[in-house]
Amino acid sequence: MELNLNKNKEFTVSFLKKQPSLLPLTVNDQLSEAVPTNKLLGVMLTSDLKWNKHDEYICSKARKRFYALRMLKRSGVPLSDLRSVYRYFIRPVLEYACPVWHTSLSLPLRDDVGDIQRRTIRRIYPYLSNSLGLHELNLATLFDGRQSLCCSFYKSYLASARKIKDLIPKAVGHKYNFRRGWSLPLLQDRTKRFCNSFVPVSVAIRDDHP
Repeated sequence: MELNLNKNKEFTVSFLKKQPSLLPLTVNDQLSEAVPTNKLLGVMLTSDLKWNKHDEYICSKARKRFYALRMLKRSGVPLSDLRSVYRYFIRPVLEYACPVWHTSLSLPLRDDVGDIQRRTIRRIYPYLSNSLGLHELNLATLFDGRQSLCCSFYKSYLASARKIKDLIPKAVGHKYNFRRGWSLPLLQDRTKRFCNSFVPVSVAIRDDHP
């Protein structure tokens, strides 16, 4: 395999306040550019593994698509078509790869993402509240939708033989007949970042989504 030196970047993850001084990375005597942000499979990653940049990215992308919805509404397109435009053209942008980032999203960032859906409801149903608009669209809130996608993703890997299963603790058996027949022990976490990551959160809420 040959590296494309023009596209090769150096991306370092560090949570230290004082960043370590590392030797520059060179490939064939060519210095690689060090970048604080990297886009990997449509997900914006930063060196501190926070999600502000990804939030900005998906919100900006969704707003550009929201413009198409505005033009269609002005053109008199039926409401059923407007619903389809949002459900299949705009909302997937706000849910893409959500198992990676959903559980670590802060409240302000959740509000930023949720604002796109609130604007859509006001555009399609200007005289309805947000909750009634969601009912008319037959949609859950973005938070609940992402939560459901994460649970489905987690369950699919529990039933598979893939390597991610090694990250999940083994089920604990009980000799007594409890209401919940089996459960997974909670993972021991040392940092809030790990506590809010996908696997620990999924293990903690599994009993709520049997």
